[in-house]
Amino acid sequence: NRERKAPSPSDKASVQTIHRLAQLCHVVAQGKVGSGFDVSAAVFGSISYERYSPALLSRFIGNGQAPPTCDDIAAVVGAHSSVDAWDHGAEPFGLPDGLEIVLGDIAQGSSTPSMVRRVKAWRKNNAGSDALWFALRNANEVVKAGLSALREQGNRRAVETRDQICKDFLEVRKLLKRMGTGAGVGIEPGAQTSLCDATMGLDGVLMCGVPGAGGNDAVFAIYCGGDSTRRQIEAFWDEWRGTHDIKLCAMPLRGTPHGDPGLRIDKD
Repeated sequence: NRERKAPSPSDKASVQTIHRLAQLCHVVAQGKVGSGFDVSAAVFGSISYERYSPALLSRFIGNGQAPPTCDDIAAVVGAHSSVDAWDHGAEPFGLPDGLEIVLGDIAQGSSTPSMVRRVKAWRKNNAGSDALWFALRNANEVVKAGLSALREQGNRRAVETRDQICKDFLEVRKLLKRMGTGAGVGIEPGAQTSLCDATMGLDGVLMCGVPGAGGNDAVFAIYCGGDSTRRQIEAFWDEWRGTHDIKLCAMPLRGTPHGDPGLRIDKD
């Protein structure tokens, strides 16, 4: 049997190269520069992420663009590529002990590229959009800081901190709703608002919202209370599905621990 271990310090350069190469392949395959979060999370594990500068890989896409040459690849992802050019952030992050996440599949689907284009156009053409953009960024940072504080506190002031996190997350949802209204897209559609509000009214639920770019793809809930709360959420969603004509199904997924290393190196 092989023992699976997290990368040692001597493996870090290889892991960075794998990450860069995977991001390049992802961009070429998609024909656009996306967030890159899913690639980064697959390599680095449970993280708080900020995207690299799109200009780093945008030259590899476009109509009639020739595939990257070996020299192109070496320049961007090789051991001698500029470290500063890869300005993404990928810091270990995860839920505090006692909190878990459940994902609900809505089974409808939204066109993420179309939504993103309309939000970008709105931001470009509306002078006041940047203020809302940065307010949302700051609100997300407040929620992140609250989760970090809860992880450090353990059981001390846990209830008080969880209540504050709940209030802070409601501010995030309010700002997302305003952004969607301004851009004319359903970042948090009305049906999702009703579902999230009702779910957050359940005992033990800190947050319920739409993940990713939003829309009708899915919903998530973060909760305390273990399996009893999870069963309560799943039963509530099952009831909601029957009374609101929505294809809603809880997914049997679990969040990874804080600092989960992601990519692992198989060693004999």
